Amino acid sequence: MLEPQLVPTYGSRWHIGVLYGPHGAPDFLDPSAIEMFFSTDWQVHYNSNRLGIRLVGPKPVWARTDGGEAGLHPSNVHDCEYAIGSINFSGDTPIILTRDGPSLGGFVCPVTIAKAELWKVGQVKPGDTIRFHPLTYDQAVILQLRQNEAIDTLRAPAEGIASVPVAQPAALITPVVARQPAQAHHPLITYRQAGDSYLLLEYGDTVLDIAVRLRIHVLMDALKADPIDGVHELSPGCARCRCVTTACVFARPIWSIDCWLWSRGFPM
Repeated sequence: MLEPQLVPTYGSRWHIGVLYGPHGAPDFLDPSAIEMFFSTDWQVHYNSNRLGIRLVGPKPVWARTDGGEAGLHPSNVHDCEYAIGSINFSGDTPIILTRDGPSLGGFVCPVTIAKAELWKVGQVKPGDTIRFHPLTYDQAVILQLRQNEAIDTLRAPAEGIASVPVAQPAALITPVVARQPAQAHHPLITYRQAGDSYLLLEYGDTVLDIAVRLRIHVLMDALKADPIDGVHELSPGCARCRCVTTACVFARPIWSIDCWLWSRGFPM
């Protein structure tokens, strides 16, 4: 028989841990919008399904008046390879993208649900409320390890099966893990955190450029020919490449990719 502590309480108010990114303030959203997002009790809309969970709440304040080449609304971007658990702002409406949701689109995603917290999304129902809590990458990894141990041993962790760690200031500093400045014919590269199992590599500025798309193609071919341990999947876009990684394999997936690129003389 399972320990009672292993059975969550299925109520109507949920607390879910997320990681900041891949998009955020001040590039896409006003800082006040990020504060609003984490201080709001979002209501689950009845128009939700296995593709996405639509949320009801206040409209965000955007840092831009439009999406430039990508569209008339400031939530528009050229392309974004969505992580499972991304919270996607389709216009002013946030939608949690689930396992059967789209893998590619053109809207801003300011936060991504931690892998260990995704089970909660499968339990919400229309009318429930969700309060999101920012996590650091390290906190998300600890949650995943704790969950794995609970499954392996059938013993609940002391903190409880559904608890969320206390937020740390570092969780909301920036969704950008690192940047490589443009040099000569090498474009700017921005590495964006997209949850604890995904990393978004963004090349160049927010304009369409066929040379950037070809560079991503060459990068993917090179990584397939000489893979990095812990990187399981690559999803290309017009100016971005999403890497699916194994959380806990390395402290920050970006540094392994970065070292791989430099050690092989890839034309970054």
